[in-house]
Amino acid sequence: MSVYYESTVLRAGDEAGDMVEGGVVILYADPIPDALESVSVVHGPAKGPEREIRPGDVFLLGDERVELVAVGERAHENLRTLGHIVVYLNPDEGTSLLPGAVHGKGTVTLPKAGARLALSGGTT
Repeated sequence: MSVYYESTVLRAGDEAGDMVEGGVVILYADPIPDALESVSVVHGPAKGPEREIRPGDVFLLGDERVELVAVGERAHENLRTLGHIVVYLNPDEGTSLLPGAVHGKGTVTLPKAGARLALSGGTT
C-alpha cells in the first residue's frame, strides 16, 4: 500500500476526545477556524493528497488503522484545500454519508501531538 497523504498531529481540542470516543474524528489542518478548534484533531500536512480518496483505502492514525468503506463527494476537495475531513467510525447500516465525510471500519483513540496521520491506497 502506498501512502498518498501524510500529516502530523499538532494538537487535539478540548472536546476532541469525546468526539473520538463517540466514533467521530474531525481532522483540520492548521490554521483552523476558532469555532472548530475544540472538537478537532489539528494537524500539519506534509504530503498530498496525491490522488482521490477511495473506498478500500486505509486511514492511519498513530498505530491504528481504519478501512474506509464510503467516501463523500466533497471529502477529497476538503482534504486538499483545508486539510479537513470527518471520519465516522463504524456507522450504523443506512447512516447517511455527508458530502465532506468518510465512513470507516475500525477504532482509534485520541492521538497525541506528534502522531502520524496518513491515508494509503488499498491493495486493489
